[in-house]
Amino acid sequence: MGYSADRILEVDVLSSGVIQGSGPLTNIISATVTEELDRAGEITLVVPATDAQAQALLVNDYEIRIRTTTGASYGGIIDTLEKVVSDGQPLYRVIGTDRLGELNRLTTGYSARYDAAATGAAIIGATGTAYSLLADTGWTQGTVTVGADYTNWTIQFEAATRLAALIQLGAEIGHHFREGSTARTLDFSVMGASSGYRISNLYRNSATLATDFGVVGDVSVSTISADIENRLFPLGANKFDLRDAPATLTDILVQTERGLSGFATTADGNSSGATIPVTATTDGTLSLRVGDEVWVGDADDWTQDHEDGIIASISAGVSITLTSDLVNSYAAGADVIQRPQFYIEDATSQSSYGVREACPQFPWIGFSDTSADDSVQAALSTTLYRAAKARLTRYKDTYTAYLVPQVYNLPTDLRVGQKVYLDYVGVTGASGTAYLTVAADLYVMSISRTWSGDGTGGARGFSTLTLASVDRPTPINLNLVLYDLDTSRWTGLG
Repeated sequence: MGYSADRILEVDVLSSGVIQGSGPLTNIISATVTEELDRAGEITLVVPATDAQAQALLVNDYEIRIRTTTGASYGGIIDTLEKVVSDGQPLYRVIGTDRLGELNRLTTGYSARYDAAATGAAIIGATGTAYSLLADTGWTQGTVTVGADYTNWTIQFEAATRLAALIQLGAEIGHHFREGSTARTLDFSVMGASSGYRISNLYRNSATLATDFGVVGDVSVSTISADIENRLFPLGANKFDLRDAPATLTDILVQTERGLSGFATTADGNSSGATIPVTATTDGTLSLRVGDEVWVGDADDWTQDHEDGIIASISAGVSITLTSDLVNSYAAGADVIQRPQFYIEDATSQSSYGVREACPQFPWIGFSDTSADDSVQAALSTTLYRAAKARLTRYKDTYTAYLVPQVYNLPTDLRVGQKVYLDYVGVTGASGTAYLTVAADLYVMSISRTWSGDGTGGARGFSTLTLASVDRPTPINLNLVLYDLDTSRWTGLG
């Protein structure tokens, strides 16, 4: 459908995919579309309430499709229709989610389980199985690329919306999702590829504007450290942990300082069979007990032989006997750890911020119900390890967020999940006293594009971006996270 020479955007109104009325809405005051990584975005449309066509077509739960002269198209669902007065003018303000919001209308039900299933099939299989997260939603697979480390999972969702399940799935394996290039298709992958675009303040670079260059006047920055995690004790379903992970995963460690819940001792002599001579069977008020689990090996070197067992009997101060024979033989000095806990950590982060422990839960990863094969259990422990490593990568460093408002000439094909190069030197803050220098590739976490019906900003309009140094969700814990961002108090930029 063509455009008049003085019009930069038109809006179709659709019901069940069918365009309503005799043509698009053209009397537009403004339109704003916000796309966010790993969540539904928002769409806002403002039109005169006196427009008879708008009165007839704008209905709750109808879809609106904003089209610009650049050929870009953005869709959303009308959730709220407001009738307001601004500067004496009666207006319709239409607010809703983008199309991803549709995935909040259906749930997984309870105990939705994928046992030793391919992760990609959990999103949507090649034939759209009845158990996939996109089944019966009207959505199909776009670009879905799941890392090779996550080929088979035991996954379970409990009464989550389909959107919430996707958010959880992506967050726990270090992947992201967004609407694909085709309406109602889902892209799910690691993301983070460079877009090839850069944004700069104009006096910093006076080159002729091109399609790969956006202009911004000012930038605000917030650096957040309250949610750093650099030592993780991951758990899956029913306290499934890393004990079955293969020795090739060299950075798994075993907690030796158990405090109130147990203690570590050492083997006095060579251990084989079911008997382990130990240095001590008590440690202050703590003691080894029949029925307790112990781990035997080198707590600092996962690549060495190691295993666990259950105490059957204790010879006080002499030895413990397990319920079954040890698989391996151990020399004197081997660690014998009561109630073992397994973890991974990042020493570089700890040297900067101190030890920040967390016990992330991955309740869908656990023993397979369909296989007793030890190699399957090792693969599932590896999955737990990979998920914990993905979380560690995201949370081990500070989160630096950049609010980049009123960007002119932002390319229409820039998507959340990509990276842009921010090249900025200038003052920031209400009084212009703070000086900021940025020259870095940053993740695009959200894009908010606004067009004015009078043509201000041109066919690309003006955009506001949230960029971040790491691709993790902005902290939202109000008890821990309150930050100054120039003159405003922020609880996150998401």
